[in-house]
Amino acid sequence: MAADENPQIMMSFSDNGGRRFDNETSRSLGEQGEYNKRQIWRLGGDSPKHRVYRFVHDSPTKFVVYGLRANIS
Repeated sequence: MAADENPQIMMSFSDNGGRRFDNETSRSLGEQGEYNKRQIWRLGGDSPKHRVYRFVHDSPTKFVVYGLRANIS
């Protein structure tokens, strides 16, 4: 399987304003033609209010985010 037949999305976060990102985790964006794939990251515990999240994908194909939701208390 070629790399862009099953692209990955990576999420990492920074607690220092985006100068350094840590704890990268990756998930599949779905195989080629799988259009309704969604990923959910459940991050337990407390996180600083100034935390910055970064999402990166590894494929040269078009990537669109239709929604992003965060429950912050």
